[in-house]
Amino acid sequence: MKFGVFLVEQQIISAQQLVQAISEQARDRISLGQLAMESGVLNKVHVLHILSAQSKEQKRFGQIAVELGYLDKTQLADLLMEQDERLRPISELLVAMGAMTRSQMDAHLKEYRQQMADRMDPSGVLRTVV
Repeated sequence: MKFGVFLVEQQIISAQQLVQAISEQARDRISLGQLAMESGVLNKVHVLHILSAQSKEQKRFGQIAVELGYLDKTQLADLLMEQDERLRPISELLVAMGAMTRSQMDAHLKEYRQQMADRMDPSGVLRTVV
């Protein structure tokens, strides 16, 4: 279970507040092309070529980049992980939106982590909850 869903299920925030935070997070997401240029694995010409191909096909930027040989699957995976790591956490967005205070967020995050730990068996694998 993701933290935002936990907050909604616990009636700490509304579903609308979660959707708003997720939308904000998506708006702030750095494009894969920009990230690839920043990291030096693609140049501007490559990115423009991929975007041109993307305008003609219903495929994702990364898929086209791999198909054209500009990126290998490992490079794409690294870029996607970096893209996710740069996302502003939902918790920060909810505090910035005024859905809760920082101290409230910290308390709920601690509760969420404890609940997730309780669902793990001693091997660290998430148990099935029925």
